Amino acid sequence: MNWKESVLSVIDDWDGKHIVTSPDVDGILSALVVGLYTGASLTGVYTTRYYLGFDESCKDAARDKARNAIWLDHDISQLGIRCIGQHLVNHSLADKLPRRHPVSFNPNIFFGQAYPDSFKGRAGKTRDKYPFATVHFLMSALKAPEIKRGTEIYHLLAHADGSWGTCQDYPNNTRIWYDLMFDADDIVLTDLVCSDYCADQQNLSRHTRLVKLLKDHGIESRTSRESTNTAIPAAWQGLQGHQGITYRKQKDPNVWMKKFKRLVLLVSDLTGWKMKTLPSKITTVIPGIVEQPYPNSIRAGEFDKFMMDEKIFSHAIKSSRMLRYTKDLTI
Repeated sequence: MNWKESVLSVIDDWDGKHIVTSPDVDGILSALVVGLYTGASLTGVYTTRYYLGFDESCKDAARDKARNAIWLDHDISQLGIRCIGQHLVNHSLADKLPRRHPVSFNPNIFFGQAYPDSFKGRAGKTRDKYPFATVHFLMSALKAPEIKRGTEIYHLLAHADGSWGTCQDYPNNTRIWYDLMFDADDIVLTDLVCSDYCADQQNLSRHTRLVKLLKDHGIESRTSRESTNTAIPAAWQGLQGHQGITYRKQKDPNVWMKKFKRLVLLVSDLTGWKMKTLPSKITTVIPGIVEQPYPNSIRAGEFDKFMMDEKIFSHAIKSSRMLRYTKDLTI
């Protein structure tokens, strides 16, 4: 089975009804493209600290929908929950990740990328962790409609997860993964990896307008990347980040919901990918506890035991200095 067949096997194994995603550009794009092909609706958002369930007054019914949903742009560790994500989750190649649903997809797992061979930096010559967004491989696997250069969707896909900046910072790794998974039909990644996207003044102008539009619709300025790099041209540095919106429990959830729905509608309008129904209100909030230890505080070969002992619900190795995981959350 090749990687595209593996992605499609996860989608085929799911009932096609409900999606849980992340509250950022990549998560929204991923939900919309999967919804386009399946007719599924959004039943919730997972922020990695909270599960936010939509439009279901009964908490048990909300949990049932979430358990049966496909979780996009996330790597979940609860048996029964199918997920498609791209975070670095293997502490070592020997990890079995026993709490993870076997019918899930992550390119780092599929191609055997683990922590000891990651975070080598710009000078790295061998493969590092997957560098692009979830939506990029979903579009390729689902054979999404062709994207035209210079359009708003073209720049939005370049912006997802800061992929345009990653290609500037880590040209060796992005080229390795491009050659491994993509080809000339994947227009956006082809341009990001194989030509100098940031050297084009029109790209700068259009991308700047896109970021302003995202900010006008509530996107926060903070970066999703662990660090910035001087490889980013000066004129582009202010366009880093601008990826998502943050849910804060002490704030009015209706305000967050309005902002999230406005952002979904914007991305839907820019892409032309329409979802049959959109959520209207948050009816369920399930909190978790987030921990951020050093990855090397866990001995090699002992991560599976650590996962079970801590009852990890989701995790990602974010950098050489941070393993971020969520526990005490059960759907």
